[in-house]
Amino acid sequence: MLDLLVKRFAVSKEIGSLKAVHNLNVEDPNRESEIIDRLTNKLEGKLDRNDIDAIFSPIYKLSKKLQS
Repeated sequence: MLDLLVKRFAVSKEIGSLKAVHNLNVEDPNRESEIIDRLTNKLEGKLDRNDIDAIFSPIYKLSKKLQS
């Protein structure tokens, strides 16, 4: 899992560079909500929305920090 997170964060840095070049906001709460909704539907009966959000919120937070 950690190897995958390290790869994700490397991609986050690249995305941050692209967003800076194109003057785009790092924050996109709608996108985060869409992802949580999609995972909630996909994992119905296995994890509830609050649990999924609790897992992904710190990942989003660190990704946004790296993009800034």
